[in-house]
Amino acid sequence: MKLEHLVGDRFKERPADCQVDSHALMVRGGYIKYVANGIYSSYPPLKRVLKKLDDLRGCDAHFSVIISEEDAKLYKRLGINVSCEAKYEVKSLYHK
Repeated sequence: MKLEHLVGDRFKERPADCQVDSHALMVRGGYIKYVANGIYSSYPPLKRVLKKLDDLRGCDAHFSVIISEEDAKLYKRLGINVSCEAKYEVKSLYHK
């Protein structure tokens, strides 16, 4: 099957109805399409990605810098064990 049949239309601009950045990226990338008001349909690549997320549960990830709290929460929600070295990503002590 050709790639053009697997993914939807791709957009360069951010869709006007998208409120969240991740939602806008999925629409722009062609992983989901707008069906009706508040209803979206997913394409096969997104379905495969969602199935593979369960395989990541229990895996270990190591970072050479201290990650942000948002990233740590995401990995914890996915069930990925995170370890990192005590080095800050930037010279300032706080993430913005």
